[in-house]
Amino acid sequence: MGLFILIAAAAAILYFYLKNSGSAASSPPAYSNDRVKPRKNYGKPSSTKKYDTSLVENNRLEIEKAIRDGKKISFRYKDKEERITERTVTPQRTFWYEFDEGGGQMLCVEAFCHLRNSSRTFALFRMSQVRLT
Repeated sequence: MGLFILIAAAAAILYFYLKNSGSAASSPPAYSNDRVKPRKNYGKPSSTKKYDTSLVENNRLEIEKAIRDGKKISFRYKDKEERITERTVTPQRTFWYEFDEGGGQMLCVEAFCHLRNSSRTFALFRMSQVRLT
């Protein structure tokens, strides 16, 4: 009986240690079309800018609807230099881009861009006026 209690106590301690170690508890929510481990930015400084999370969530919902239905989306995209372009893309998946420094992350979409005629990655917080086409 004493050995059983000792094993149960050790199992409980191990469970709580693994649960609170931060590896699984701190990871972002997974989306249905996440298939590949997020890419790292390998030394680029992380952004400290705040953005509207409701805009990102609305963009994510439209993008996932387009992925599910096999449709294109159009949107306005503001790049790092604040240049704005109109894009039409065929989205393939959403994923979390993780920064090496600072531990930040941002939600992105990998898509085929019809303007550039190649596969591109877009940060959802830089997108506006997302609509299905």
